[in-house]
Amino acid sequence: MRTAWFIYKGMVPYKDFFQHHHPLSYYFYSLSFYLSKDHLWNMIIGRIISFLFLASALVGLYRLVVLLKDRQVALYAVFCVLSWKTSLLSVYQIRPDILQVSCIVWGVYYLLLYFSNQRSIFLIMSGLFSGLSFLSLQKVIPIICVMGLFLAIFLYKKRRDFLVSSIVWGVSLVVPLALYVAYFVFLKHGTVLQYIVCNFKFNSLLAPSCKSVWASLLYFFDNYFLADRILWFFVILALSAKKFDFNHICLLFLSLIALIIGCSISCPPQYHLLYVFLFSVFAALGFDFLAKEYKQVLLFLLCIPSLSHLLALRPFSYSPQVNRTSYCSQFLDQQDLVISNNNTYFFYYPASYIWFYPHSFQGLYQSCSGAIEPQLLDIIKQKRPIIIDRYVLKDTELQDVFIRDNYIELKDFPGVFVLKERWEKIRSL
Repeated sequence: MRTAWFIYKGMVPYKDFFQHHHPLSYYFYSLSFYLSKDHLWNMIIGRIISFLFLASALVGLYRLVVLLKDRQVALYAVFCVLSWKTSLLSVYQIRPDILQVSCIVWGVYYLLLYFSNQRSIFLIMSGLFSGLSFLSLQKVIPIICVMGLFLAIFLYKKRRDFLVSSIVWGVSLVVPLALYVAYFVFLKHGTVLQYIVCNFKFNSLLAPSCKSVWASLLYFFDNYFLADRILWFFVILALSAKKFDFNHICLLFLSLIALIIGCSISCPPQYHLLYVFLFSVFAALGFDFLAKEYKQVLLFLLCIPSLSHLLALRPFSYSPQVNRTSYCSQFLDQQDLVISNNNTYFFYYPASYIWFYPHSFQGLYQSCSGAIEPQLLDIIKQKRPIIIDRYVLKDTELQDVFIRDNYIELKDFPGVFVLKERWEKIRSL
């Protein structure tokens, strides 16, 4: 949401502030600031937008399963999605992943629809939605590559016009990204190099710092597989009990690639959202295999995790951040600078280009861009931000004479430092 606020204020990703994800979802979330100026309502509207993305993804999944099987199994698939541990949490936290998933689900749907009746419009729609998914997050690249591979296999088997069809899909895929890069370069005066450095070179250096594959697999097993063991049982049942056609095999490969992405790159819940949707198709097929005799019992088993996940969302309320932001806003004007490592101060300008995880990300950014960024303590001394979040500072920096002489820690919110002269001014009013 803070990136969305920067965009709302006219700042340009990669050029005016650092961001290492593609920007499409942030432009959607920025709409919340046009609709309300209240911090709490911004979060509520942001969540509504996030759940609208979820609704779009569920409609796409429903139509995908209707194409593969029938409407009843499609409803089972929707139930299955809501039963996975990660689905509701990732949507509730307002992240770009759900838009990425929604777009790629529609992209896969139109690709399989093209496999069924070979109409070029479906090929174009598949490419466009896949391109929009990529414009939301880069980690969908392996999925798009597998989609292209299965398209090539299909065209070869059917003796279709390989070159023309491949160009149609490829151009449709590239159009959303090409339009954004043109907008970024020609209208916002950014550079292609800035875009490449932030979105690709930086992430290539960041990836080795993630957990090892073995550690990620163990974490996945302990925290996700066991929690969703009922759904994985249905998936395994479907894979062992059904002979698949070309569409099912394509979807299975896409699901496996999504699972590898979720387990090997990193382990936050949002990284698992992609395979949740794709494997829900197979979970629904396995559910349907047993549903004739045990339908009521199985539906009950699916409802239990859905309800538990809904109840688990309560601790993830943003009210503590909103309360802290509301309290701290008395010290801040809209043009003031802050340095914060998290989302505590959603709606104020960053004091530095690397505005989150500055100590971790600054060195990586300098390595891939060649730009020399000032040290955080030097930025504080030069720009004198009104508020500093203690968690962006190292212990040695916290003891610096400049910090001790010029900033005061709030008693009501430990870890929040306010510029002393601003604190005294507000207290004197």
